Amino acid sequence: MLLTDLMNLPCLIVNRTSDGLDEFGNDVSSEATVETVCELQQRQRGEDGEELATGSFLLVVPSGTVLGSADSVVVEGVEYEVSGEPWIVRNPRTHLPSHVEATVVRVAGAWEAGS
Repeated sequence: MLLTDLMNLPCLIVNRTSDGLDEFGNDVSSEATVETVCELQQRQRGEDGEELATGSFLLVVPSGTVLGSADSVVVEGVEYEVSGEPWIVRNPRTHLPSHVEATVVRVAGAWEAGS
């Protein structure tokens, strides 16, 4: 079985790019979305005080997927923010990129149902 066969969860990548500064010195960015498939696995969970639940997840997407540290991903209606630089994983046997891995985080507050 190939790794790509295991990535079967639909997701939406939100790529954010900086377009420079506006007349007030604020960063102006634009967003583009790409539909793809992924695998999402929880790595860590916790609480920060009484109001915030936090989670860190491993996101695996197909090779060639454009993903950066300013981006986010939506999986089953839940948005996760990329944390750190994604890693393009190389297959040591073929010497070719096999997939992209990224750490994504989710922060949910008491205001969200089911958090």
